[in-house]
Amino acid sequence: MTILDIYKFVSSRGYAICLFHPNELNGADPRQIEEAMCVAGWNAIEEIVGLPKEDDDDEAHDKEN
Repeated sequence: MTILDIYKFVSSRGYAICLFHPNELNGADPRQIEEAMCVAGWNAIEEIVGLPKEDDDDEAHDKEN
């Protein structure tokens, strides 16, 4: 099974996938890129779906206490 096969398999099951070829990373640490992509992904989900942001949850919790 190739990387593309795996990508197609999980993508067809509803997963959001983003892959960068090592050449596309231009020497950047893949783990740092993964972390940045996760943060950006959660921000996009919150914005698109309208979920409360973590800061909003903290403020709501502070108001309750």
